[in-house]
Amino acid sequence: MSATTEDPITFSAQNNHSRCWLCGNLNPRSLKLTFQPAGKGTVTARFQAHPELQGYAGMLHGGVISSLLDAAMTHCLFHQGVRAVTGDLHVRFVQPVPSNVSLEIRAWVLSFQRPLYRLRAEIIFAERVVAWAEAKFMERRKEMEKNKNSEVLEGEILDDAKEKSNALAANGTAMDKKENRMEKAGKWIDTIAFIGGGLLKFFSILSKNTPFDTHENSGKNDFSSGRKRRRQGRHFK
Repeated sequence: MSATTEDPITFSAQNNHSRCWLCGNLNPRSLKLTFQPAGKGTVTARFQAHPELQGYAGMLHGGVISSLLDAAMTHCLFHQGVRAVTGDLHVRFVQPVPSNVSLEIRAWVLSFQRPLYRLRAEIIFAERVVAWAEAKFMERRKEMEKNKNSEVLEGEILDDAKEKSNALAANGTAMDKKENRMEKAGKWIDTIAFIGGGLLKFFSILSKNTPFDTHENSGKNDFSSGRKRRRQGRHFK
């Protein structure tokens, strides 16, 4: 598969996306996204967010963010001559995305074995990744028939994708370990609190049922012993 650099309108039309809500030129409500190749199998686009797409006040809607990421990965495949549909999409919202700023969107291929493709996309604001997604795409059957004799991606694309994938996997593993440690610490705190509450309740019940007035009991015992001795003295008389 080789990257293409055709006119965006012609490009969307050729890929049956003329009426797409995100990139279609024939849809009056389209966001008019245009993706351009950026080298080594990556595509990029600029998107100006606006308040009409917000969820919470001042924040870009999560559904819009997911759609932007999905569109970026779809167009990444378009630029490689592949038409595919999304089979699985995992989105991570790293931090709130303002609803009135210019955003950079980029996507690239992580790996593939036809007809399955795995990609990653990111949304960048102020030089920080504010949201990212990974997805699996399935090539459409008709397109597979058309492209059954096509060649695989160039080696440099896969090498670059592999490096990015390894780095992201390492970061993800570190984040997962931190979350696991925090979860375990929380469970230990809950357990200690539960045991402490049980001990307090136990000692409270114990204190109510235990006779602590030893002087009173001692006096009763002395009185009983005196009466017993007097009775014994009368018997011997």
